[in-house]
Amino acid sequence: VFPELGGEDFLNLMPLLANLKIAKSVPVQQALVNLIADQAEMDGEIQVSLDYIAGFLQCVRLALPYFSPFVQSTQFVSYI
Repeated sequence: VFPELGGEDFLNLMPLLANLKIAKSVPVQQALVNLIADQAEMDGEIQVSLDYIAGFLQCVRLALPYFSPFVQSTQFVSYI
C-alpha cells in the first residue's frame, strides 16, 4: 500500500491516521488493520530474526486498539 514507507515513517504515520475523525468508523478501522498487516509482512512462515519479531510485535501493538467483534484479529493470531 505504501511501498516506499519504511518502518520509522510508518510508525510516525499511524498515530496521525488513528487521530482522524473518520478512523472511528468500522470500515476505516478494518482498513487500518489491513494496512498494518501488510506492513507486518505475514506472507509466509514466521521469521525468527530478532528484528523481524520486534517489527511484528510493533505492528500487533498498533493494530490492537482496532480489534473488536467487527474488526477481527484472526490474520494476526493465525500467523503466530
